[in-house]
Amino acid sequence: MAGPNPRRPWARGDFLLAGRVAALEAGGGYGELYADAAVAHTADSVVVTNGTITSGVVKDTRTIDQIYLDVQESGKFEIAFTFSGLSTIPVRANFVGYYDGNPAHDVFLEIYDYVGAAWDRVTAAATDFPDGSAEYSLQFDLPQDAKYLSTDECQVRIRHDSVAVGAHHMFTDFIEVIELGLSMPMAGTEYLLSGFSDGSSRGVTLNSAAGSMTVDETGIYLASLNGSFEGLADAVISAAVYVNDVRDRGLFRRKLGAGGDVGNAGGSAVLSLTADDVLTIKVSADITDAYITIYTGSFQVHKI
Repeated sequence: MAGPNPRRPWARGDFLLAGRVAALEAGGGYGELYADAAVAHTADSVVVTNGTITSGVVKDTRTIDQIYLDVQESGKFEIAFTFSGLSTIPVRANFVGYYDGNPAHDVFLEIYDYVGAAWDRVTAAATDFPDGSAEYSLQFDLPQDAKYLSTDECQVRIRHDSVAVGAHHMFTDFIEVIELGLSMPMAGTEYLLSGFSDGSSRGVTLNSAAGSMTVDETGIYLASLNGSFEGLADAVISAAVYVNDVRDRGLFRRKLGAGGDVGNAGGSAVLSLTADDVLTIKVSADITDAYITIYTGSFQVHKI
């Protein structure tokens, strides 16, 4: 009997091994959208125009500690924060602090358009920062357009658009932008999860910006979602898989603690799919104005 061929290690009579290798080489389709980065960015610098800094510096806006960047009105002030080190367009801005002024005054959040060299309103609200005398927290969904990112940098600013009153102040305790996250204004409504990065794929078309995967072949697939996130205290966060924008089934349900703690959740589903079916993930909360910040995540599909 001839001995084994060292250049063909499976030529030892182990035809089963050769069959396994062939099966792997001809394996089914797969795809992954993922998040794997430090997604929260605090400000690197701040520039104040038409206002007077009475206390604080930019580093005082990086932690929630009631040590404020205090800007006094001396005109229609503009407080511009620059954030760097981003890999994608940020999806949300978080603010902690308060505007101590006049309820009738207009104070807006804006984001800088690097293409048009202009500042754009983030919301259409009458005012984004209500008058108050105590600290509050706000979350803003940011518009998703490449013009708001320059290499790895973006800028947001707080703009006062009313007649200045010297006794009025803008107190910023904390401000950050989030690369991957989701705001859920209405309780019980499922919102599309997007903003991932493209992973590996074969026989599956990835669209990270839309948070979708399209299968090329008809068959049985395993879809799974796993992630680490934090969010609004005491909220119940649920995720479901959608096929062609129709809800198929839930994947997980997680109750956040009093501190909105970071933790993991995940689930999977076996789906019968037809070629060109589109898979997405939608997330909901049981509390109004809830949000999540995603630190790591993986949305996968495998043909089985």
